Amino acid sequence: MGGIRLGSMDEGTIAFTVDVPSGGDYSVNVAYNTATTRTAAVSVNGGAVNDFTFASSGKWCYQGGKSTVLPIELQGFIAGTNIITFGTGTLNEKHPMIEWISVVVDDDV
Repeated sequence: MGGIRLGSMDEGTIAFTVDVPSGGDYSVNVAYNTATTRTAAVSVNGGAVNDFTFASSGKWCYQGGKSTVLPIELQGFIAGTNIITFGTGTLNEKHPMIEWISVVVDDDV
């Protein structure tokens, strides 16, 4: 999936639609890029909002920076289609640049 730039926005949200086989909690890998530490608020299906800190990955991509993957744990998934929303954290900071996300699904389920 191509990059989705959130870093230039002071506020706002972006949502990803994902499918999971059963309800519950899931690990989500978030690939991002940021030259400075930033915070984003994340929720599943409009439920509880959790702030996650995205540490500096070194440089911005236009400066030759590489993405970093942050594993996060999210609650509130239902079987089938879900919406994961990234928004401005409670500190009202700018977001990191989110490049892609991947929900970790246990194939044995």
